[in-house]
Amino acid sequence: MKLLFWLLWCVNCLLTVFIVIAKGFRNSFTGSTDPTAWVTVLFVFCLIASIVLRYVLQQPAWSWVMVLLPVLLLVAWYLVDTVK
Repeated sequence: MKLLFWLLWCVNCLLTVFIVIAKGFRNSFTGSTDPTAWVTVLFVFCLIASIVLRYVLQQPAWSWVMVLLPVLLLVAWYLVDTVK
């Protein structure tokens, strides 16, 4: 289970880097409000909170919730966009 946690944590790190890069790319096309900024803040918060919950507060179940939250957000965002 620790391996899966760290695998998901690394995936979240890569997604965060990708979102930061994509934010600059998207801003070059539009000048409107960008929801990517909020997603970036959420991803960074989840990365930090999952480590704090796992090692400082000794709450592995809640750390799983925090590490899965960005993945679930992206799946929900995809489903909402495809249903429209």
